[in-house]
Amino acid sequence: MPTVIEQMTAAQKENINTTVALAGIAATTAEKALDLNVAAIKSAMTTATENGKALAEAKDVQGITAMQSQFAQPAFEALASYLKDSYEIMSEAQNEFGKIVE
Repeated sequence: MPTVIEQMTAAQKENINTTVALAGIAATTAEKALDLNVAAIKSAMTTATENGKALAEAKDVQGITAMQSQFAQPAFEALASYLKDSYEIMSEAQNEFGKIVE
């Protein structure tokens, strides 16, 4: 039969292993979220630059209005994609945390 000290040592080792696993999941999740955000920022900057150039070349107000409506759909699609990817990253992390907590 294990002594109290052995039981406490085993419990502490298990707690350390759990903490390290949780920290690993948190770090991986943060890295994925950072990568997603950097990609989104790069894409947004590229799109904004292209749209700005197109607007600068517009000949009249009607041309600007037409371009703005053309810009809206891709922007909403990019936002939907970003939100989907964010949700997937967070869901994956939640599932991994849940496995450890159980």
